[in-house]
Amino acid sequence: MEQLGIVHTWKNLGKWLNTQRQDKKRGTLDTVKEKQLEELESNGILWDVFESEWDENIKLLMEYKDREGHCQIPYSHKEDGVTLGSWLSSQRKDKKRGTLDTVKENQLEELGIVWDSFDGEWDENIKLLMEYKDKEGHCNVPQDHKEDGKNLGEWLSSQRKDKTRKFYIEREQKIEDALREISQL
Repeated sequence: MEQLGIVHTWKNLGKWLNTQRQDKKRGTLDTVKEKQLEELESNGILWDVFESEWDENIKLLMEYKDREGHCQIPYSHKEDGVTLGSWLSSQRKDKKRGTLDTVKENQLEELGIVWDSFDGEWDENIKLLMEYKDKEGHCNVPQDHKEDGKNLGEWLSSQRKDKTRKFYIEREQKIEDALREISQL
């Protein structure tokens, strides 16, 4: 840095870099600083830390999806030291608040993100139930029965008991429609 004419302490360097980031965004850098910044860039200085973090997390999310086949990541799941589940939860909250950038929202949707993770899990269990009915010819799933590592019997039992929830009627209709479709095959 000293060869670039920047004498610093670490604290001062941080302040200086922040000022340069802001000047760069505004387009108000002079030619000397512009040259210094080009040298810093070639040595790995990041100008948009948040964008860099976003890119890294998207890369990790893509790797997770390639490996697992989905993007339904548990909240506390870590990938390469990053709490990816927590990060994804934050993106869902930002979308709900209307603060998630549309480009980023589209990027997540292209990866297959389910914005309401509860609905995504429910839909997956319905799919497993339909597959069970296809194999067994009925939907009387024993409470301890598992499909693809999920306790389908316990889930179905909880759905039957959960008639008090507002969404039950809508979901019950989805189940009936799906069963009707299967029986017509």
